[in-house]
Amino acid sequence: MLNSRQFGRLANQVRTPGAGATVNTNTGEEKSSGWAVATPGAEHVTEPRDVTGGSLRRYTQEHSEALSKPGAHLGLWNDPRERQVYHDVSTVHPNSYAGGAAAIAQGYEPHAGNEPQKSVYNMDRRDTAYMRPANRSEKAETRTAMHGLRKQQLFESPPGRENVTRRVASMSTKKLGAELRNRHP
Repeated sequence: MLNSRQFGRLANQVRTPGAGATVNTNTGEEKSSGWAVATPGAEHVTEPRDVTGGSLRRYTQEHSEALSKPGAHLGLWNDPRERQVYHDVSTVHPNSYAGGAAAIAQGYEPHAGNEPQKSVYNMDRRDTAYMRPANRSEKAETRTAMHGLRKQQLFESPPGRENVTRRVASMSTKKLGAELRNRHP
């Protein structure tokens, strides 16, 4: 588990609006690549001034079972619009089309109150895809994220799949989102 100094450093880091961190609490390794998506049931939101090394340690202890699972990370983000710090247990999918599609599908899984989570985040491109964009800004951010996802699919498409890839690349963001939500494994 992280030590007191590491928790204190994380607390200082996420008090800055727009800052975030995705950390494996067992190894201290910080993720900086991939699609991050929260695990339902571990969300916590607080004022930036209330984020301390001790509060992060308590959150980690309260969610130790979820954080001990393979691939689980402590996710922190200081939302500059809402002036709140989000804490969650995150899964990080690879920065690929398949990873993005898996993160979006996981993001649509019901959370508290049968609602999907707010968003998923691509750490490489710093893109946010909102599950239910609430305003023009969120819609624009989601379009940008989905456009980047379509470009990844074009780049990663194996030979012989160009027709499917071109079809997906020409889809509207809304239609691509609907197809990702309704896909069957």
